[in-house]
Amino acid sequence: MFKNTWFCLAICFVFLTAIFVGCSDDDDADDKKIAEVLVQGSAINGANGVIFDSQDQLHIASVIGRSITVMDRETGEIIDVLGTDTGVDCPDDLIFAPDGTLYWTSFLTGEVGRLDTDGTVKKQFVGPGVNPITISDDGRLFAALDFLGDGLYELDPNLEEAPRLIIQQLGFLNAFDFGPDGLLYGPIWTQKHVVRIDVDAEQPTVEVVADGFELCSAVKFNSQGELHVADQKAGSVYRVDVNTGEKTLVGSGLHKTDNLAFDSSDRLFVSSADDGYIGEVLSDGTGKTVYAGGMVFFGGITYQSNSLFVADLFNLREVDPQTGEELSVATSYLGVPGITTSMTVASDGENMIVTSWFARAVQVWNHSDTQVVEQYFDFGIPLNAIRFQEDLIVVDLITTSLIRADGQNPEVRTTIADLTLPVGMAADEHNLWVSDWGTGEIFQVIQADSVLTDPLVLASNLLNPEGMTLGSDGELFVVEVGADRVVSIDLESGAITPVVEELDLGSEAVPGMPSSWIFNDITLSPDGTLYVTGDRGKVLYKIK
Repeated sequence: MFKNTWFCLAICFVFLTAIFVGCSDDDDADDKKIAEVLVQGSAINGANGVIFDSQDQLHIASVIGRSITVMDRETGEIIDVLGTDTGVDCPDDLIFAPDGTLYWTSFLTGEVGRLDTDGTVKKQFVGPGVNPITISDDGRLFAALDFLGDGLYELDPNLEEAPRLIIQQLGFLNAFDFGPDGLLYGPIWTQKHVVRIDVDAEQPTVEVVADGFELCSAVKFNSQGELHVADQKAGSVYRVDVNTGEKTLVGSGLHKTDNLAFDSSDRLFVSSADDGYIGEVLSDGTGKTVYAGGMVFFGGITYQSNSLFVADLFNLREVDPQTGEELSVATSYLGVPGITTSMTVASDGENMIVTSWFARAVQVWNHSDTQVVEQYFDFGIPLNAIRFQEDLIVVDLITTSLIRADGQNPEVRTTIADLTLPVGMAADEHNLWVSDWGTGEIFQVIQADSVLTDPLVLASNLLNPEGMTLGSDGELFVVEVGADRVVSIDLESGAITPVVEELDLGSEAVPGMPSSWIFNDITLSPDGTLYVTGDRGKVLYKIK
C-alpha cells in the first residue's frame, strides 16, 4: 500500500487575514485555543504550463494542485477549476487542438489526458515524468519525459496506438513548440540551450539554436513566427532569432518563470511554479501582475532564531511569526546543486535539516550562509529527518523504518524501529517519539537514551497523525490530519485532549505517491504559540 515502484525517482501571500476556525472542547472559554490564519497561500498550487483557448481564457496547469485553473487574463479572476473530479491529475503542461479538445500531461502519474468538448476523458500511460506537450500544424501530438525519464514521443491524438519513441537521452527536453519551418523547438534543461529537432528525420538529431541561458524552461512562437524563450533562473523572457541565435531581452523580473503563452493578440503571459504567479509581459519589458500567487506547498515547519521556516517545495521560506511577512527565501532548481525541494524542515543548532522524498534527499542547510553543509541521497525515500543527540534520525518510506545514522560517521546506520508508515517525529535530549500515519498510533522509540526493542504505544486511534512537537508541560502536540485537528497527548498517561479543531488539513495523495503526501507539521515558539501548516487549505495557522 505504501511502497510503489513509482518511487524510483531519479532526482525529482496573497492576503493576511485573521479567521477563527476552531477551538477545543473545553467548556471553560478561557482555556479555548484559537487558530487564526497567519499566511493564506496561493489559490493555485504553483502555475506550470499555460495556454489560451479560442476565447482567450488562460488555462493554467498545476502539478501539486492536481488541477487546471481557468483564469480571466484581464482581472486574474478564477473562472473554473478542472480537478480530479473531472479526470485531471497532476498536469504539468497542456495544449488545445483546433477543435477545442484539451490535452495535458500528468507528471507524477505518467499519463497524457484528453478532454473532449463533450466532457469525455481518456488517458494513456506514456512514462513517469511526462511533461511538455504540443500539437503540430498538421494535427500530430507530441510529448516528452523530464526528470523522471528522458525522451521525445509522438502520440496518437486518439490515445489508442502506442506512443512512438523519436529520440531519447536528450538532457530533459522541456516545454516546446513547432516553428513555421515545421521543426520542433525546445529548451534542454540540463544544458542551458535551445534546440530544434526534425521529428520526421530517419535518425532525428538535435541542433543547437541558441545558448547562454541561465536555465531555460520553455519556448513558444507568437503569430509572427518569432521564438520566445523563458529563462527560469533569470526570471526573464528572450526573443531569439532562429537563424543566428541572437537573443533580445523582452521581459525581466518575472518571478521564477516556468512557462509562457500568447493570446490571440500576441500579448505575452508567463507562469511561475514556485508561487502560482501569472504575469503579463508589457512592451516596456516589465511584468504586470495578473495573479500574485503566494505559498503553494505548506509542508514542514520549524521555529528558529525568532523566525518561522516553512518548507514550500521549491522554496524554504522564512516568515515573521507575528505578521506572516516573508523575510527571506532559499530557492531550489530541479537538478541544480543547492538546497533541495524542501518538504520537511527541522532545527539543527545553527543549521536546519531539510528532506525531500521527491529528490530522495536529506540535507543539512545553513540558512545564514545559504550553504548545504551535508547531504545524503542514499536513505531510500526519506519522508522526514531530525537530529537526536548527535545522530541523524531518518524516516525511510521504502523500508517503513526509522534509521539512525551516526553523527560522526553517517555511513554507520542502524534500524531502530520498523513500523507501518512512520512520518512525524519529536524528541528531547533522551527520548524520541514517532507518529504512524498508517496505524494511527504514536510510538516512543527511544526512552532514557535506550532504543526500545518493542516501541511503546503512547496513544492510538488517531486518524493519520503527522507532524509533532513537544510542549513545555509534559505533553506532545500532534497534527491529526484525518480529523482536521491538533491534539495534545499527555506523555505520562497517553490521554488525548483536543487543542483546536476544524482546521483545513490533509490533501488526498496522488496515486503511487506517499500516502501522507504533503506533510502537515507543527512547531512551538518560546512564548507557547503553536504554528501549523495546512496543505488542503493552503494556510499557515497561528494557534494561541
